[in-house]
Amino acid sequence: MKEKGYLFEVEPDSSKSCTYCGQCILHCPGGSFEGEGEFESGEDFKIYKKSKNISFQIAPATRISIGEEFDLPPGTVSTGQLVAGLRKIGISAIYDVSFAADFTTIEEAGEFLEKMENDELPLFTSCCPAWVRFVESYYPEFIGNLTTVRSPQIISGGLIKTLSGRPDKEIVVSVMPCVSKKYEAQREELFLKNGVKPVDHVLTVREVARILKSEGIDISDLEEDDFDEPLGLASRDGINYGMSGGVTEAALRQAANKVGAKLEDEVRNFDEFTCSLNEKKIKTKRISGLKAAAGLLEELKSDPGKYDYVEVMACPGGCIGGGGQPVPSNREIVSKRRMGLSNASKSEVESAFKNKKVEALYGKIKDHDIFHTEYSEKNSSENIFIKNKSLETRWDV
Repeated sequence: MKEKGYLFEVEPDSSKSCTYCGQCILHCPGGSFEGEGEFESGEDFKIYKKSKNISFQIAPATRISIGEEFDLPPGTVSTGQLVAGLRKIGISAIYDVSFAADFTTIEEAGEFLEKMENDELPLFTSCCPAWVRFVESYYPEFIGNLTTVRSPQIISGGLIKTLSGRPDKEIVVSVMPCVSKKYEAQREELFLKNGVKPVDHVLTVREVARILKSEGIDISDLEEDDFDEPLGLASRDGINYGMSGGVTEAALRQAANKVGAKLEDEVRNFDEFTCSLNEKKIKTKRISGLKAAAGLLEELKSDPGKYDYVEVMACPGGCIGGGGQPVPSNREIVSKRRMGLSNASKSEVESAFKNKKVEALYGKIKDHDIFHTEYSEKNSSENIFIKNKSLETRWDV
């Protein structure tokens, strides 16, 4: 901590690798510090967007928390109102990251089945960047277990830019429940082959609410609007990525379908789940919170075959309890958000393999490397400040 004028600036401990989960901001007992945003005022954003071709993409877990910033109860489904609010500030292209989650599901299920056949399990999820960095920094021996599939945010941004035909001119802004997504957007391993970042800016729920309020917009007063095509119609499983267990349910359902089986259970509600795929017994595990994740990894060191598929989210309850969500955030509020997300996931399409729009878009993607990446060991010397292009996130006390 160092002085910054009459305030203090909090920086990551240089002896430890920060995962950028943002839980320190969310749960500071005195509520005495906050993240410095990409655009510190509505005016900053207003000036920026004048000369840019901007697309917005909205994460699953933001739709049931943004309302809290406008005095709506936790868990209120406000998807259409958020889209309408963004339209009012001049954003013409608005997409659903849940749609890209269906791509993540398809690719991850394929990788899981391949590793199952080659006896290379367990497979770990990698859509939570704080969890990925935790593995890279503290348990690098497990890096090979992380799925190579990119997160829905990165796939969505890559699709938007690729399909635009001018990836270097298109600006993609994400609305996320997560601070670590800012870090993820800066990782060079996730850039497109031409060196273009799939995502240019990441706004937390708190940040986007501040921008809307600065223009006098209260989303609770707005009529619902729809996402734009072609990244608009997500499956129920894609929307459920926003809660702990949602990725497991989606991937397992997709894998089951691929081998001619059917998954009826709501897997997302089980900490552990066992089923059979191709006559092989499969055991899954879901965890939220890095302390619990560390315990699991220690367990796997002595018993590598205990689980076949492991989903980890750094934040309590998953993205619904993310570091970029409204304050306060506690168990009761996170529980209400989980119920709200279940209500939000009433899509007419149940699963990724039933999403015909995803199937149609696959045919337009020539380079499937857009869906995959690789990870490597990290250390504390690589701690960065995440904010906008200068990579600075500071917490002012």
